[in-house]
Order: sequence, then structure tokens, then C-alpha cells
Amino acid sequence: MSRFRACAAAFLYAVLALPLALTGAVLVVIGLLAGVVLSVTAIGPWLLALTVRGALALGTLQRGLAQVLLGLRIGPPVRRDTTGAFGWRRVVLGDRAPGGGPWAGRSSHR
Repeated sequence: MSRFRACAAAFLYAVLALPLALTGAVLVVIGLLAGVVLSVTAIGPWLLALTVRGALALGTLQRGLAQVLLGLRIGPPVRRDTTGAFGWRRVVLGDRAPGGGPWAGRSSHR
């Protein structure tokens, strides 16, 4: 029965994660495109920061879903603390994933 539960949880994760990932991808692409187009104005960098923050929120939701359904433990992104609105924007745009991202330590040359 345990193997059946694991397969059912993996299937449920795939069914729930796919629409969430597609929606997130569309929103991120639209937000980044609009932010780049508006980057000549004062609102562009703020839109970029909000888009990145929204992507981080979707990542948190995906991490929680993976933890509950698959039992995976994925650490949250490393956050730097700062004060003020401009500091928040600088932190959001400058945050890095823990461990340097999915390609850390991998070389394109073999």
C-alpha cells in the first residue's frame, strides 16, 4: 500500500504543479516584458521587482507542495535584510538562490 500511496502522491503533485507552473511562467514572462519596456520610466524597476517577488512566492508554494506530497525538503532562498522601499527593491532584484542555483558547480566543458 505504501508504494501505491507514493505513486498517487507523485501523480497528484504532477497534476497540481503543472497548471501552477504554467500560470507562473506566463505571469513572469508578461511581468518581465512589461518591466523591461517600462524600464525607461520610474515604474519599470518596481514592476521588475514585483515580478521577481511574485516568482519567489510561487516558488514557495511549489516547495510547500513538494514537501507535503513528495516529502522533499527544499530550503528557502537566502534573503538579505534591509530597510526602506529602495532597499527592498535592491534586495529583491539582487537575491540569489541557495547553493548558487541549479547549475552551480557544473561546467559546460567536460
